[in-house]
Formats: sequence, structure tokens, C-alpha cells
Amino acid sequence: QPVAQVRTMQAHVEQSLAGPRAISAFLSVMAAIALALSAMGIYGVMSHAVTQQNREIGIRMALGADRGTVVGMVTRSGMTLVGVGILLGSPLAFLMARGVSSALNLFEADVGMGMLPVVVGGALTALALVSILLPAARASRVAPVTALREG
Repeated sequence: QPVAQVRTMQAHVEQSLAGPRAISAFLSVMAAIALALSAMGIYGVMSHAVTQQNREIGIRMALGADRGTVVGMVTRSGMTLVGVGILLGSPLAFLMARGVSSALNLFEADVGMGMLPVVVGGALTALALVSILLPAARASRVAPVTALREG
């Protein structure tokens, strides 16, 4: 009996995993796009909120608030919203990770899908912090006289 398609075991494994790897790469790119869009959204909302509070920030700075206080105030308000989102979204993320893991049924053993929402939540929190600190730093550079004149 002639043997057809003689290949190494590694070649067989790579061919059998090509489909799931392509799907995984596509989903990873989509996740990165979603993360970038969420960072832009957080930045846009915080930038708008800081612009709306320009007069209040100017008054605070005119009364003696330093830049650190202003940055802390803006960062605290933004991170409070992020914290509420993380608290509400974490249980859903864990449920989704379990559902996806069981739906794909690629592996019998748990391969760390339970930690994926924690890692993604941590990355989103860090990204949100940077997205909040940029408008906060801009708010701390507002000249009190200019802010009072604009209002």
C-alpha cells in the first residue's frame, strides 16, 4: 500500500490548528480595535467633562488649588466611573469567558480562561487611567483668569 502525504507530526498539528489559529488572530485584532475605541471614548468623554468644568477649575485654581489637586479631582471622578464599570462588567466578563470556553470546547482542561477577564480588565483600567490623565493634565494648565473670562 503506497503512503500518500508523508509529513511530520508537527506539520499535521499545524494544519489541524490553522483554522482555530486564524479565528484566534482575527478575534485578537477585533479585541485590540475594541480596546482602542474604548480608550478613545473614555478620552473623549473625560475631555468633554473637563471642558464643561473649565470655569469651576479656574475658580478653584484662583482660590489657591494647586495643579496636583486639580489633576487628582479630575482623575478621581473619572476613575470612579471606571470602577463602577469594572464592578458591573466583571461578573458578565467571567460568565462570557466560561460560555466561550465551553462553546469552543477545544480543550478539556482549564487553560486559564478564568484569568482572561482579570487581565483584560486590568489593561482597560490602565488604558482608562492614561485616557483620564491626559485631560486632567490639560485642566491643570488652565489659567484661572482665562477660565473665568470664558465662562
